[in-house]
Amino acid sequence: MANQRYGLKEVANVIFFDVATGKPVIFFDTLKVSTIENASESAEVTGGQGNNRLMSWDFGRTATLTLQDALLSDTTISLLSGNAVKNADVQLVGREVLTVTGSTGSFKVSLSQTPDTNSVTVYKMAGSIMDEEITGATVSSKDVTLTTGVKAGDRVMVFYTYKL
Repeated sequence: MANQRYGLKEVANVIFFDVATGKPVIFFDTLKVSTIENASESAEVTGGQGNNRLMSWDFGRTATLTLQDALLSDTTISLLSGNAVKNADVQLVGREVLTVTGSTGSFKVSLSQTPDTNSVTVYKMAGSIMDEEITGATVSSKDVTLTTGVKAGDRVMVFYTYKL
């Protein structure tokens, strides 16, 4: 007879299949065991001298296996939430720490993405902490021009939204 007992120590590879197509949807190779719990309900009949247990029933057995994944992906989130992954017309929030370049009256930083209209907010950095907000920034494509509150070499943190 084959061994029918299984144990998990550190890692489990798990594949989720689409029940409609039978094809694999996602493969988890970075799971680790969090908990394995077994539970059941029981009822007992007692009686006689000393009220000894005469009979007992075990029912409602459940086994719960909880796994943790070390990584997170859009596909994982979509499976857990029951929603499709949205790949177009997605609004994202950008945050970049940049070094100011330029000269008096025309300091600039260049963003990695083109920001949405009126979405750019700039803060001067004091070490690794956001300090004061820099007002009066103008945006042209990916370039942000700062006229006051900064000088060349200053570090700024820029928040903005953009479409993917």
